[in-house]
Amino acid sequence: MALTSSLYSGVSGLVNMGNAMQVIGDNISNVNTTGFKASRSTFQDIMAQSINTARGGSQVGRGAAMSDVAPLFQQGSFESTSSPTDLAIAGNGFFIVSDPALENSVYYTRAGQFHIDKLGFMVNPAGLKVQGWKMETQPDGTAEIVGAMGDVQVVNSSPPVATAQATVAVNLDSRVSNPVDPRGLEKAWVQKNGVLAPNVDYEYKTSLNVYDSLGNTHELTIYFDKTSSDREWEFIVTMSPEEDKNVYATLPDTPPSERGLLMRGFLHFTPQGSIDGIYSKYNNGIGEVVEEVAGAGAQYANSKFYDAGGSGNMIKFRLEDVEDLPVIPETNAGQYVITGKPTVFLDNNADGQGDDQFYIVGFDPEDQTITLTSDAAGATVIKAKIGTTNSEHIQRFGTRIRNFRNPAGGADLPIDNDNDPAANQNFLELDALYRINPDDETTYVTFTSGGNTYTVVRYDAENMQATIRDAANAETVYNITGQDIEGDWFDVSYGDHNYPQLKAYFLPPSGEAMPTTGWDRSAQMVELNFGAYATVTKNDDGSYDPPSTWTTEAITTTQYANRSSTLFYDQDGFGAGFLESVNVDSEGVITGSYSNGRIIALAQLGLARFNSPSDLAKEGGNLWRETTASGAPVTGQPRTNGLGSIASNALEQSTVDMGTEFVRLITTQRAFQANSRVITTTDDMLNELLNMKR
Repeated sequence: MALTSSLYSGVSGLVNMGNAMQVIGDNISNVNTTGFKASRSTFQDIMAQSINTARGGSQVGRGAAMSDVAPLFQQGSFESTSSPTDLAIAGNGFFIVSDPALENSVYYTRAGQFHIDKLGFMVNPAGLKVQGWKMETQPDGTAEIVGAMGDVQVVNSSPPVATAQATVAVNLDSRVSNPVDPRGLEKAWVQKNGVLAPNVDYEYKTSLNVYDSLGNTHELTIYFDKTSSDREWEFIVTMSPEEDKNVYATLPDTPPSERGLLMRGFLHFTPQGSIDGIYSKYNNGIGEVVEEVAGAGAQYANSKFYDAGGSGNMIKFRLEDVEDLPVIPETNAGQYVITGKPTVFLDNNADGQGDDQFYIVGFDPEDQTITLTSDAAGATVIKAKIGTTNSEHIQRFGTRIRNFRNPAGGADLPIDNDNDPAANQNFLELDALYRINPDDETTYVTFTSGGNTYTVVRYDAENMQATIRDAANAETVYNITGQDIEGDWFDVSYGDHNYPQLKAYFLPPSGEAMPTTGWDRSAQMVELNFGAYATVTKNDDGSYDPPSTWTTEAITTTQYANRSSTLFYDQDGFGAGFLESVNVDSEGVITGSYSNGRIIALAQLGLARFNSPSDLAKEGGNLWRETTASGAPVTGQPRTNGLGSIASNALEQSTVDMGTEFVRLITTQRAFQANSRVITTTDDMLNELLNMKR
């Protein structure tokens, strides 16, 4: 008789229904729990007992057992909130959090109720730190993740960013036919000490503010004036002379007129009014005698220009040095006017040295020749050209060195050009010395003096001293004094976007070189974009071939028949700022908005998914933990690897359905009652059995 077994079958039903009721109660109690996943209990029968029947062997069940209690990972509804750090996942995936108090403690959650703590970390209500990747802004403006996954931190301040690119688009009135000032903009700046007047010294100007590395603002002013050439405008870029911290500009003997100059060049336009080219017309050609008008024979034929007699250096004459001289030389009572006129030395015996001094008394701009006389009486008169080619690069203002002085009273080292006379490199650009790293011989600077080769192996910017090594490897410290350096123009380099770069010293030179560029850390290279970029080739020595073409952009400088005006200006620098708000996009990228106007991508959230999420272990606090049965997590950025997207200002609600739970509550209660009836009925049957012996 199996009455006793039926008791145990009923008991198993009571136990199972009690557990099922516990699952239902847990679901209902978490109906408002963020990110909660409702669980479902399932049952199975217990192995049956075999009995003999008339038809042979049969089986009788022995009750039921609980098969599984598994969470149902279905998408929950979203609840809108006012906090941008309240996050919900639309699709598969879990947020990854870590307990800072426990090493290597990683948990997973669907509850995105996060906030920023006092240290800037994104945490959940229990203080566990959200995991993700740090992001950095690249030179092209995009943001990329860097490093391995770690704690997500939002920085409270935005450091200043030095301006690296300035964009200026203007319209220059095509109806203007002649320059306001025939002297040209640079000469007007020099002669007026940087104080130019509208309609007197220039046709149009525009200004914009840029930032240095400390967040200070500086005003750049660009002056424009029409040239006598068709569809051509001259421009210069300047800053306040008082703010110019270039070494040459800060010397007490430097004329105020040469402070604040940064760049010069010309804009040429097509007949349709768009930019055709940006270039420099300033001629630094080597002078050469082409004709002896009067004098003794042809003893100076093809002589170059020298700066002194004997072993003087071959020199170039700049166009601006002579363009104010009259075409027909001035005379006074039949004598040439030589007082205050530029001088050069010419070679009278083809030995490559300057011998006789001459005065430059006239300049003919049509054939680009100058007139020289040996004395006021004009005993020897010569025609000479001052160069043959124009620079095709825009030019920037810089500082060059002509001599190193021996502080011990020994011989100085004047820089000569024996290695390349045609280039006339009898100077070094001062900024080249900033690049020297005493531990890296590839950064050393080599030059010749008196035909001997020397190498600068160390530069002390603070004391203006250079350590120079001679051919015998002996090293001597030389001084660089104010009289040994001077301002000059150099061909520009081109930046990452193929715009010409100016170099500004808003801060004094530090004497330390930047490892990537070799320039002094205080030197600020600013790409100037007029709305056209060049096609250039950079050579191994760092120089650039002349631009082959200029390509205009959507926003560009024009020459139309409208009044001159500024169409657009912008720059990419910022001052210091403080965090005002954060935002999280659908890809989990956390951006900070700062008081300086910057919007910076700070971090990207990481998500994880599992092949068997129902086998994750609950840890309380809306947390799950990886198990062997769940498999290893597949991590990645939102919207990749089958991971869902992020919804900001939202929380995922519990997936508990009250109607379903109440139905289960009723069926579980009825099942419990039925199982209890099995026990009471079996008990009555056992009583009847016992009463049979009475």
